[in-house]
Amino acid sequence: MKKIALFTPSKHTYSETFIQLHIEGLNRVLWVYHDGEQPTKCNDVSFPKLSKWSIRLYNLWFGKKWGWEQWSLFLSLKRNRPEVVYIEYGTTAVANADVIEWLGIPMVINFHGFDISVYEILKKHQLKYQSLFQNTTTRYVVVSRKMERRLVQMGARPDAILYSPCGANVEYQHVSPKPDGKQFVMLGRMVEKKSPLTTIKAFHQVFLQDPAVKLSVIGTGPLLAICQDYVDQHHLTQVVHFHGVLDRAAIKSVFSESCCFVQHSVVAENGDEEGTPVAVMEAMLAGLVVVSTRHAGIADIVQEGCGYLVNEHDVEAMAHAMLEVIQHLDISREMTKKAKQFILFNHTSDIHLQQINSFLS
Repeated sequence: MKKIALFTPSKHTYSETFIQLHIEGLNRVLWVYHDGEQPTKCNDVSFPKLSKWSIRLYNLWFGKKWGWEQWSLFLSLKRNRPEVVYIEYGTTAVANADVIEWLGIPMVINFHGFDISVYEILKKHQLKYQSLFQNTTTRYVVVSRKMERRLVQMGARPDAILYSPCGANVEYQHVSPKPDGKQFVMLGRMVEKKSPLTTIKAFHQVFLQDPAVKLSVIGTGPLLAICQDYVDQHHLTQVVHFHGVLDRAAIKSVFSESCCFVQHSVVAENGDEEGTPVAVMEAMLAGLVVVSTRHAGIADIVQEGCGYLVNEHDVEAMAHAMLEVIQHLDISREMTKKAKQFILFNHTSDIHLQQINSFLS
């Protein structure tokens, strides 16, 4: 097993459970470099500050134009001597590639979504990405087939790419939802690419036809206030409940009271896209019917007969699919069985870790 240094901008963001999964589940992660795209800490210990004279001397001696962060990283990696660097996000790779490549350490870059879709990032890092893709020792992990195709189009070698969505936590297979209930649930950051207001508008249409329905909203973010205002203005406060951020046990509890998971992912105005949302996979494994969009990696996992997919921004189609879930319970039960088996045999977090560990060996 190779000694791994893992790079991540943040170790403890609530919506990035896959980061902790990799830290704990990849074989021999001995060092975690974090606290920014250009890390300033290793294993929670800040890099020592270098004097201006030391930086000037290093730059003069080696012909570089680096700052203290780069030289501190260089000295840390040189001391630790990892055999491979595993990097979360292409943007993190761009920020640190000069140092890592100079030391000759192979990289595995895990792209997750925004880092290979946001227009400004693609424009800003176009040349650097091309350089990374031309490095014959660098390999890549992607979480959707669309992302895989994009990397190949940009110059990455197909045989250097592993397709492996982050996977569902196996605990969710033990959730017992209420297939004959009428509670919908949505979970995720309240940001543009998840389009939470679109989901709430679709639920509103369902409510107008069936006042017995309810919606549980899990998560927070910049669009939370807009969603709450809509609920208030349309007198939905008795049927839409905002939970905020919940831990895994509380999420499973909400899932157990629900029949359907809804998420209306879209391409954001700046180009930002999903990878393959872990929440969708965990909802499928929990036995909830999924109603979502034909967006990025969602279409890879919500295959025919495993749930309902609608076009982005189509509120009416989403509302219709949600009604189908509660009006045709026999079809819904068959969908959940098929979806649960598909995730259990293809896309659990354990399978994901096995795939990456094999890729790294």
